Formats: sequence, C-alpha cells, structure tokens
Amino acid sequence: MIATEFPVSVQPEAAVRMAELGLQEDVDKIIEYSRSVVPNIRLVEIEIRLYYEEQRDRGISVTIWNGAPYVRKDPIYRQWLAGLSRVMSNYVSDWVVADLYPHEGRQWTEGNS
Repeated sequence: MIATEFPVSVQPEAAVRMAELGLQEDVDKIIEYSRSVVPNIRLVEIEIRLYYEEQRDRGISVTIWNGAPYVRKDPIYRQWLAGLSRVMSNYVSDWVVADLYPHEGRQWTEGNS
C-alpha cells in the first residue's frame, strides 16, 4: 500500500534557501515521486545541507523515512534510486540531495545529533 498521508517537516532555513534557488516545485516532484514508489513513508524531512569539503554554498537535503524495516539490497530502494535521476534535473542535482532510510534508523540519528 502506497502512503498517501505523511508529515513533511521543513526547516525554516531550508524553505528560504529553496525559494532563493527556485527549487520548491522540484522538491515537491521528489516527494511525489517517492510517494508513488515507496509504500510506507513515515516522514519527509527537508533541511539545509552544508558542503564543508567543497567550499560551496548551502544546499537542500530531502530525507524520506520509510516505515518498512531495513532490508539488505532492498528492491524498493533500488527502484526509488533508479527513477530519481528522471525526476531531478542537473540543476536540481547540484543543490538537492535525496536519501531514503528505514524509519527505525531515525531513532539512531536523533540520539546522535
């Protein structure tokens, strides 16, 4: 079953940066694409991404948290990743990083931030 309702958390700085770069529509496409492929999305987080090693300006991180448990060589992840390049133009790829993780990993990241 494909998730139709899930929260989308947008960091205020990320919202401003998306507007500066004109990326709101593109980020919406990433979310809609993910909704169509990932069956059990629990949460989408949109945050600022810093490029320390590249000395670049700030980008956007879109993290999709899947409600399914971790599966090694997950076919849903592979399908999602293969189709993501059709959704993201080169310009979007320069500024946006999208990731898909099992929701159980979120507890680990929250405790180590």
